[in-house]
Amino acid sequence: MSKIFKKVLVIVSPMLIIFLMFILKVVYGSFITGRFLPCWFNLVTGYLCPGCGGTRSFFSLMEGDIVSSFKYNAFVPIMLMFAIVVYVRMFIKVVLERDINVFPKDDRFVYVPLVLFLIYFVVRNFFIVY
Repeated sequence: MSKIFKKVLVIVSPMLIIFLMFILKVVYGSFITGRFLPCWFNLVTGYLCPGCGGTRSFFSLMEGDIVSSFKYNAFVPIMLMFAIVVYVRMFIKVVLERDINVFPKDDRFVYVPLVLFLIYFVVRNFFIVY
């Protein structure tokens, strides 16, 4: 892949993703609302899985309602912020051709979202009263 193509891809991809998310919300938002699939983990165990409420959280973010998004599933907006940081680092590296260290170079850092996911599951089910 050429450098120019990489730069264009890094610049255009967030705009394309935002546009596709908007289309998803406009076209399927009214259809999906109220027709969520049941969570099998919840049906079997009675506990909320870490992904329960993720779709509602996503749609709340698309409407700009950050508070409701956190209420439905706090993990979705947190991972969105994480993704934004990763994108900014990629933008600086590819487009500006500078290397910055946002994250540790250690491979164990990859496990941070997984650990946060598990902590969220425990806190959500055992320490928060609805």
